[in-house]
Formats: sequence, structure tokens, C-alpha cells
Amino acid sequence: MQERAATMLQFVDAVVAELDAGAPPAAAVQSAGETFSDDLVLATVARHVSLGTDVGDALRDAAAAPGAGPLQRVAACVHVTTSTGAGLTTALRRVADGLRDELALSREVTSQLAAPRATARLLAGLPVMVWVMGYGLGSDPVRVLLMTPYGWGCLVVGLGLELIGLRWVDQLARGVANP
Repeated sequence: MQERAATMLQFVDAVVAELDAGAPPAAAVQSAGETFSDDLVLATVARHVSLGTDVGDALRDAAAAPGAGPLQRVAACVHVTTSTGAGLTTALRRVADGLRDELALSREVTSQLAAPRATARLLAGLPVMVWVMGYGLGSDPVRVLLMTPYGWGCLVVGLGLELIGLRWVDQLARGVANP
């Protein structure tokens, strides 16, 4: 996800660089898209623009692809600047600044969530460590869990709670990382 956002940011920066060099908007988008030939969405935008498709329409269509939402902002900037005569470079710089801030926030959230996720995984592994300790103390925890009705009950309830807990932590982390 962050890689995709970084690619979109690089694309916007490339369009701004082309505009700064004096290229018209269509040529700037086409040239910037061609530099990302390994990215199917951006290469498609470049191809459509080279065939004469309106820049805003090509960007708006491409924005529907997963992770390409920032292209909607670029398309809006192109539309507004072509209809009002305002400077596209300034608008796209602001879009790039916003994308840069979003990417930095996403990276920060991911790094902050690393410790809670690791703790949840460690807690999920505790039952295995308890089994090993049980064997070390001379008991047979697997026999108790698998050969007695109380053991089966504890095993089913324990595994259910374990899975619910892991899913819960993962959903909390996803909710914070991608609001």
C-alpha cells in the first residue's frame, strides 16, 4: 500500500518537473507516465493521452484502479486549471505535498503499530510455551487436552479465544492504519 502511494507521489512529482520544464499538461502527463512503464495504471494513462484522450478523463478513469486514488486529485487539478486558466504546477505541488504528508503519516502509524502486533503474536504463542513447560514439569498436557472432556472444552474455548484475539488486534491495527 505504501509502495503504491510512493509511486503515485513520484508520478505527481514527475508531472510537476515536466511542467516546470515547459511541457504542456498532456505532454507532461504522457512523459511522466512513460517513465513508469512498469506500472500498468500509469503506463495506460500515458498510452491513452498519447492517443488523444483528454488528460483529465484518462486520469479519472485510471483513478478507479486500486491504490490510484491520488490520480483523481490530479485529474481535478487538470480540470480546474484548464477551465480557469490557473497554474497547474502550483496545484500539483500542493497535491504532492498532501500525498507526501499522507505517506509520512502512514509510515509513522505502521511503525507505531509494529510493537502491539508483535506483542499480540507473542501472546498467541504462549500456550505452546506452557505445553513445553508442562512437559518439563512431568505432566502430559496434550493427553489431558485430547483425552478428557474437560481438556477438549478447554482446547476449543482456548483456540476460539486465541483466534478472536488475533483477529481483533489485526482489525484494530488495520483500522488505525487505514481509517
